[in-house]
Amino acid sequence: VNSPSTYAIARRRSHGEELMPASPITQEPQPGISTPLLQSPGGEHARLLRERALSAPTQVQRGPREEDEDTPFTKEAFLACVGSSANLMATSMGTGMLALPIAVYYSGAIVGTVLIICMAVLSDISLVFLVKAAKQSRTTSLQELGRYYYGHNGELIVNVSLVALLLCASLSVLIAIADLLTPLWHHALPIGPPYDKWYCQYWFVMLLCVAIIYPISIPSNLSPLKYSSAGAVLSIFLVFVFMVIRFLQHGVSKTSAIDLFVDSPIAALALPIQGLAYASQFNVVGLYVELGEHKKHINKVIHCSMLFTCVIYALFGLLGYLYFGQDTGKYSMI
Repeated sequence: VNSPSTYAIARRRSHGEELMPASPITQEPQPGISTPLLQSPGGEHARLLRERALSAPTQVQRGPREEDEDTPFTKEAFLACVGSSANLMATSMGTGMLALPIAVYYSGAIVGTVLIICMAVLSDISLVFLVKAAKQSRTTSLQELGRYYYGHNGELIVNVSLVALLLCASLSVLIAIADLLTPLWHHALPIGPPYDKWYCQYWFVMLLCVAIIYPISIPSNLSPLKYSSAGAVLSIFLVFVFMVIRFLQHGVSKTSAIDLFVDSPIAALALPIQGLAYASQFNVVGLYVELGEHKKHINKVIHCSMLFTCVIYALFGLLGYLYFGQDTGKYSMI
C-alpha cells in the first residue's frame, strides 16, 4: 500500500501536480493568500506562492497518518472498541464454529488445531491490510476499495464475490436455525404429535425465521447491531462453555480411536471449513469508518477479536473431536 509504484499513489501524486501553479499570475486564489499577492510580479511573492502550492499535497498525505499518534485510551474509546470487537467477532463466529470438530476430524487432532491457529493469523493480517488500504485511499467500503485500486472491474469482482459468499453463508445459517428451531416450535405448540398441520411444517418455521430476521437487517448502519452482536457472541461462548463442561464430565471418547495426524487427501477438506470460519473481511472497512474519532485503535480491535476467536475455535474444535471421536464424521455440525 505504501509503495510509490502503486496505481493509487501514482494517481494521488498526479492530482497533486495538477494543483501546482504554472505561473503566479494564472493561479486561482487560495485561502490565506490575498489577490494582490497573486497578481504581483515580484520574485519574492512568486517564490512564496510556489512553496505554499508545493506544500499542499504533502499536508493531504499526512491526514491518515495522524491516526497513528499515541493518544490516551479513554473510556469512550474502550467502549467503542468493545462494540466494534463484538461486531467483528459476531461476523466470523457463527454456525461455522459448530463445524470445526468435523474439520479437526478430517485433518487430525494436532494438524487440525494448528491449521485453526494459522487461519487466525492469516485473517488478522488480511484485516489489517484492508484497513491500511482503506486508510490510504480514504474509502469507506470494500467496493470503493476495489474500484479505487482496480477500477470498475475491481468493484465488479468484489460485488460478485461478496454476493456469492454472503448468500451461501446466509442460506447455511438459515437452514441451521430452522433445524434447531423446529423442535422448539413443536414443543411450544398446544397440540401434540403428529405435527401434520401447515403451521407445524419445516417450511413455515423457515418463513418465521425470515420474518424475524428481516426487520433487524433493514438498517444499513452497523452500529445498532452492536447489542445483538454482543448477544450472538455471548450465545456462541455459552455453547463453548457447555462443550467444555461435557468434555470435563466424560473425557476423551473411549469407544473410538483419536487420530493425531491424517495421512490422506481427505485432510484437505478441513481447509475451507477453517478458512470460512474467520470470514469477516467484508465487514472490517465499515467498522473502521464507524469508529470515528477512535479509528486509531482499529488494530487493537482486530488483534483482540482474532485472538479471542482463535482461542474459542481451537478449543472447541479439539474438544469436540476428542469427545465424539470417530463419531464426529457422522454429523455435519456438532
